[in-house]
Amino acid sequence: MVNGAIEGFVRAAAFELRRSARINAVSPGLAEESLGVFGPRNPGRLPVPMSTIAAAYARSVEGFQTGQVLLAE
Repeated sequence: MVNGAIEGFVRAAAFELRRSARINAVSPGLAEESLGVFGPRNPGRLPVPMSTIAAAYARSVEGFQTGQVLLAE
């Protein structure tokens, strides 16, 4: 429910912001580096390299899109 609320907020807030401001969200998935700790609680999920997650965050900050949920999968 929390993820849905954040994604909905990002999409709605993008329409309210002035043109020069942007808002995006990143959905990182399960990081490879945390597989040992969180892997047993996430059966069936494929781990994502941290470099892929970092690229999604960079895209959200440096890109031109707004109101997007960027998946790091």
